[in-house]
This record gives sequence, C-alpha cells and structure tokens, in this order.
Amino acid sequence: MTDLLLEKTLSDLEWARIEAAVAGHMKGPTAAGFVLPLAGSREATQVALDETGEALAALNLGEPLPLDGIRDIALHLLRVERHGDLDGPQLHEVRVTLGAARRLRKYLNARRPSMPRLNDACPIDPSLDRLSDTLDDAFDTEGTLADH
Repeated sequence: MTDLLLEKTLSDLEWARIEAAVAGHMKGPTAAGFVLPLAGSREATQVALDETGEALAALNLGEPLPLDGIRDIALHLLRVERHGDLDGPQLHEVRVTLGAARRLRKYLNARRPSMPRLNDACPIDPSLDRLSDTLDDAFDTEGTLADH
C-alpha cells in the first residue's frame, strides 16, 4: 500500500480517533505516545482480534491481565547495552518491571489453554527471574538501594 493510500485509509477510518479512544483507557508509560498499528494482513488482523478477545474474556471474568508495575525501561536497557551504569532509581524501575513480567508470565501460563494468542504475544523469559530476585535483594521495602 502506498503512503498516500495508507494515509487516506487511516483518515477515512478516523484512525486518530480510534487511537485516542484506546489510549484513553490505557495505564502506564505507553499511553502518552500510543500508536495503534494497522494490521498488514488479514491473518495479522485475526491475531490481533484473538488477543483482544482473550484479554476481554479475562476482564469479564474479573481476572484482568496483571499489567501494573510495567515501566518504560527502554532507555535503561539501551544505556546498559552501551556499557553504561544505572543509578538506584533506574535499577528500581527495572526491578519493578521484572516483577511485573514475572507476574504476567505466571498468569498467562496458568491460563494457556484459554489464552494461546496472548501467551504467544508475551514470550517472557523465565531466566529473568534470577535477575529479579537479585534486584529484590538489593532494595529495601521503600524501593531504595539497601546498605548491604
């Protein structure tokens, strides 16, 4: 699809209004700059609809996805990738996000038969639990770096 045709399609669909409506229901760091991608194929559209259906079914059962605690740590990871150091508050954000990832992984694994698409969409590496435990040990209950 050409850029001009895509632009017209998005305009005709009032895509900006759809994005704003979705972002209005979002929590967390991604809500501010949220961009809803247009699926590139019928199959991709079906996957997105299936994922949404699974999340909605869980919400209707009173078991919403446990997404609290997820922070935008992309800049922290980039800094580490470039061999930079993280300060206490940045390490705390990584720690909180790893804890949230663990909770989400366990939640999805326990519901794998009813949430196959979301399990596929969220391949959270269980080996990150070790790093999460190390960071948990390094912080006190208030989230500040412990003396030990």
